[in-house]
Amino acid sequence: MVQRHTLTQPLSLQIWPLAALFVLTVWTSRLGAQSMEVVITHTAIACNGGTCTATVSVTGNALPPFNYIWSNGLTTQNVSLPSGTHSVIVLDSQGQTGTDTVTIAEPPALGVAVVTEQQICAIAPDGSATAVPFGGTPPYSYSWSNGGNTAQITGLAAGPYAVTATDANNCTTSGEGEVEYWDEGLWLMLTP
Repeated sequence: MVQRHTLTQPLSLQIWPLAALFVLTVWTSRLGAQSMEVVITHTAIACNGGTCTATVSVTGNALPPFNYIWSNGLTTQNVSLPSGTHSVIVLDSQGQTGTDTVTIAEPPALGVAVVTEQQICAIAPDGSATAVPFGGTPPYSYSWSNGGNTAQITGLAAGPYAVTATDANNCTTSGEGEVEYWDEGLWLMLTP
């Protein structure tokens, strides 16, 4: 049975044969060695197509300084990463290596469709436009070209109406719809 001891002072091996010195040196360099643990943590990606900040933490029996080699070629502890699968290899001053892999997700692309209803009353505008957002991260807020700030705006005259939709992560997208004028009087005259 081999007994292992942690050495706190250098060994003096002047009387030992060279072969025994080599074996003892290799064995003592591994005394108390623990595996080096590498962990990637990251922030969330707020908007589709964006990036997050990823940071590498090293624990265990690792000694700085550390060299970092990311799968995308970056070589620092903190990096900006897009969505996808990324890995890092860390090399410490003793030649130990550790690795970790992380898959980073992103929210679906934010978009907005605009559904309109025609203006049919020539005297009083009665058209409407409704923003229909999709993707991103709900809830949504709205800013219309006429100053409206709800999903649906009403009492509209014929013309174009643009909306900017903003999601919970402050991602934005824009859409536009056309409220057309349909002359109700003409329709009444054509109806038998």
